[in-house]
Amino acid sequence: NVSTMKSLLVSKGDTNRMSRACDCSTVLNRQQALDLRNAGYTHVGRYLTGSVGSNFVPKSITEQEAGYIQEAGLSVFPIYQDGGYYLNYFASNVSQGVYDAEEAIYAAEKIGVPDGTVIYFAVDFDCLEYQAIAYVLPYFRNVGVVFGSDWNKKHYQVGIYAPRHVCTIVSEANLAVSSFVCDMSYGFSCNLGFGLPSNWAFDQFHEINFPSSPSFPLDKV
Repeated sequence: NVSTMKSLLVSKGDTNRMSRACDCSTVLNRQQALDLRNAGYTHVGRYLTGSVGSNFVPKSITEQEAGYIQEAGLSVFPIYQDGGYYLNYFASNVSQGVYDAEEAIYAAEKIGVPDGTVIYFAVDFDCLEYQAIAYVLPYFRNVGVVFGSDWNKKHYQVGIYAPRHVCTIVSEANLAVSSFVCDMSYGFSCNLGFGLPSNWAFDQFHEINFPSSPSFPLDKV
């Protein structure tokens, strides 16, 4: 059908299709969490740290927000992105992966993320294959070193948020157990002509303005 044809032609596929998951940079209030659940969503991706925009509006999940999400009957999948949207983030500092892993674990523990949860580390730019091999793989090796150490008392697992082929490269190197695919960025080189990674769990494909009190930008996943 038409929906299938669109998915074969472009990574974002049919943007009108239903989704049970979503992600956002908005710190959700009680009503927003309830409205997501009433709209049929079951999972929401939220950031462990960081801010957005020139005004540095916080995007990190809070303990209060986690309570609202739990009350609404939603599940959370945690995302770590304090950078990761340009090549130099991975290329300029060989210790970046170590720092990010430690920060992610600390933030996850602080809000009570359960044992064994996958944390998705972001590669959010038009990364080419050679860049993924030269710079992204070493970054994830360093993340893995920390996650395999005593620092990771909760036994959190490493996931990746990235274009399709980047997810595959990192996952086939046994450096990520799960992929959150940024298929919404359908012009990214590593989304063009590549299939979904075999370990994909989440597929981000379209941004909307979600009606609530107040309304907020939401990515369908």
